[in-house]
Amino acid sequence: ARDYHEAITLSLVGDALLAPWHMLETSLPLANPLSAELARMRPSLLPGLLAALRANRNRQQSRVRLFEIGRSFHPLPAVPREVERLALVACGTAALEQWGLPARALDFHDVKGDVEALLALRGGVTGGLRFAPDGLPTWLHPGRGARVLAGTQELGVIGALHPLLEQALGLESSVYVAEFDLDRLREQSPPKPQALPRFPGVRRDLAIVVAEAVTWAQVEAQTRAAAGKVLAELRLFDVYRGAGLDPGHKSYAMGLILQEHSRTLTDTDADACVSRVLQALAQAYAARIRG
Repeated sequence: ARDYHEAITLSLVGDALLAPWHMLETSLPLANPLSAELARMRPSLLPGLLAALRANRNRQQSRVRLFEIGRSFHPLPAVPREVERLALVACGTAALEQWGLPARALDFHDVKGDVEALLALRGGVTGGLRFAPDGLPTWLHPGRGARVLAGTQELGVIGALHPLLEQALGLESSVYVAEFDLDRLREQSPPKPQALPRFPGVRRDLAIVVAEAVTWAQVEAQTRAAAGKVLAELRLFDVYRGAGLDPGHKSYAMGLILQEHSRTLTDTDADACVSRVLQALAQAYAARIRG
């Protein structure tokens, strides 16, 4: 449904494949390998998937989307550990060519949408899915990558490859990747069916001004925590930088869909929720209403 093709790559890899990723030290060498190309157990599915992507690119396939489910192998002080993983790689245009849609290069938000759709199947979104830009592996772009967390547990990583790695691999355009620990994904509670709400929701739109360093993930987490269970949906519909704002600041415009299953919310209820959100954002990030 997300337009990815399944690939199966080798669990045994060589130094040449892992070296550009700086994964040699975290891989398991074999005592008696068949060849130099099959001398190590892979610590990640991504190097093999990238090799498959490059092979397709070299055969005039400009738009490539691949995924793989397999095991990675990790050295530990006592015994090696196997981890079942899900990985994906993508490059090229965001959609197939068609007459009614202008061609557009794939970007971080396209792949993020794929990941969110996948994790929604395991309740990851409703369980507090967030994207943290810190603590990234060295092979991810520092400005276009994130760790994917459900609550406080890290599920995996997502982002563009680091430009130096792209250069080392001979890639001429940006490639986006993601890799997840399947065991941790399975620990997430699957979504439970709920009855459709009998009472209408209330929408309140807010436009706040924050410092440039404040991310949407931070604003979203603070907003959800302050609003509580009454917040049925949160939509970011505009990010503004420019005239009317102080230098080094930006504006997030968001829609809060408020709803109760037992009664119709009043304007007083909605206003109280908005007040809590604004107070929490002001305390956490010095946010203010955009005038």
